[in-house]
Amino acid sequence: MSRNIIEIPYAVIFPMLQTLIVYWLIGLSNTASQFFIFYLILYLVGFNGMSLGLFLGSVARDAKSVSTLAPGLAQVVALITGYFKNLDNIPKWISWIEYISPMRYSYEAFL
Repeated sequence: MSRNIIEIPYAVIFPMLQTLIVYWLIGLSNTASQFFIFYLILYLVGFNGMSLGLFLGSVARDAKSVSTLAPGLAQVVALITGYFKNLDNIPKWISWIEYISPMRYSYEAFL
């Protein structure tokens, strides 16, 4: 928890820079409320990613294990978001992952 608190300035500044660059390049609406909603979603996605990285770092015993575990977890979560494949076509035995996937909710929020 203390590490997350210390990294708040880093987590606030870089999503803001990314939002300032990307928001108008992709042609979204020019209202301030929509801009800050987009920024809030981007901030929460970044904070979630940092927290997941810290969780994996605390679960694994060494950096090599984390570097092996993280891409596999990221691929499974990315496939279940509904971006690459329709959620109705995902097998039922693995479809429960979509409800705990933070990428799914962020994808829906961006839409």
